[in-house]
Amino acid sequence: MFFNGIYFKMNYTIDINADLGEGYPYDEQIMPLISSCSIACGGHYGDKNSMRKTIQLAKKYNVKVGAHPSFPDKENFGRKVIEMEEAALQKSLINQIQNFIRICNEEHVNINHIKLHGALYNLAAVDEKISDLVIQTVLIVSPKTTLYHSRKVYFLC
Repeated sequence: MFFNGIYFKMNYTIDINADLGEGYPYDEQIMPLISSCSIACGGHYGDKNSMRKTIQLAKKYNVKVGAHPSFPDKENFGRKVIEMEEAALQKSLINQIQNFIRICNEEHVNINHIKLHGALYNLAAVDEKISDLVIQTVLIVSPKTTLYHSRKVYFLC
């Protein structure tokens, strides 16, 4: 691309992301079609076994993995805002993300990103206090990991 007589080489990439490890039977069929996946880590769905299985599938298909934490709300699949103390929410998020990272380490897979799920994702987009809590949580647990957000992508390094 030329701009004011100067040639600039532009490299564009598109990350095709899917939320996986959420109990649907199509994860393996989707993996070859995506470049990254956000894996449920126990809040709205999942446990250590489902996380491990999905991380292994991602590794098989060379797909980047990210944690997909949420309100601790399996009953509503993380689709409802759960009223809880900030400290309790932060503790839940830390546990979800740490469990995910632990399994990634055991499987020799690097965590690429963190992307909130459902009601928490939407709430963090409009509630500065929750957004700050999420950012502080990521800084505590995995400070060099990219946080996917609906308004911006925060690089926390």
